[in-house]
Amino acid sequence: MPEYRMVIIMRDVQGFSYEEIAATLGCSVGTVKSRLSRARQFLRQHLVREREHFAKQSVYISKGGEGR
Repeated sequence: MPEYRMVIIMRDVQGFSYEEIAATLGCSVGTVKSRLSRARQFLRQHLVREREHFAKQSVYISKGGEGR
């Protein structure tokens, strides 16, 4: 989701303030905070799913299966 990606990049990578992000995106500070919260939650859930997937693959490979 582009609006989530943009706030993550601007806040966590580039170090913009909430006010700077709001001004750049043309929305309120509250909207920025909401999007950032949702983006982080989405990212956290995605990383948990990926970790579980790789853990299952690792067990399968260690039991003699192929990793696909």
